[in-house]
Amino acid sequence: MPKKASMALITGLRSALAGGPGPAADLRVENIMLVWYASLFGHYKTVAAHLEWGSEFKQRLVDTQPDKSIRPYLSYLCETVMFHEWIVKRCSKTPDPSDPLPGSEEFLNRRIDKLYSAGVNCFATRPLAKMFTKVTNVLRVKK
Repeated sequence: MPKKASMALITGLRSALAGGPGPAADLRVENIMLVWYASLFGHYKTVAAHLEWGSEFKQRLVDTQPDKSIRPYLSYLCETVMFHEWIVKRCSKTPDPSDPLPGSEEFLNRRIDKLYSAGVNCFATRPLAKMFTKVTNVLRVKK
């Protein structure tokens, strides 16, 4: 994993756990992980609009990752079975128009999409406080 990606995750997790353990910390950790995922592969929908999952999709997903230092890790991630199953599932179905239950896979996937759409990127060189402000604003907005 590139240093930038691991440091973004470590920094985020440390700040999420700074207030101690508990339900609030669990939610902060969940938010940090979702921001990290959105930053890593949240752009998958822009690639999925033109291609089906395969070698060309993987290559475009990697090539369109804005941060060049993250691309080798994303390329590795694209080869894993778990990511393959997740991306095929996300790209092959039409989203259910109803509101998913909080904590469900669909709910979390939609949050990744919303975070990416809001421009949240934990790999950017912006201060961490700005990222948390954006995340908070996105999570407050109702559909």
